Amino acid sequence: MFIVADASSAAQADAYFASYGLTFGYRTHDGDNSEAAGAIAYSGIYGGVPWTGVIRSSDMQLVHDEPDTSYLDISAIAVELSTP
Repeated sequence: MFIVADASSAAQADAYFASYGLTFGYRTHDGDNSEAAGAIAYSGIYGGVPWTGVIRSSDMQLVHDEPDTSYLDISAIAVELSTP
């Protein structure tokens, strides 16, 4: 899932990511959630922008949180989560 905090629509968020060649995954804006508009941007769950986290789809739990000093190995995480 890719979220743009300051996009005003899912289409605008999609266009933003597409401009960087990102054409996979779910792309949306921070107003498009059931909690409240801006709930992610103002939650304090991340240390900076851009932030990368991995949420397990089976229970929607944050399982990997990118530290401020390094990047997540997304490929290794994908393999880990896809292994039964």
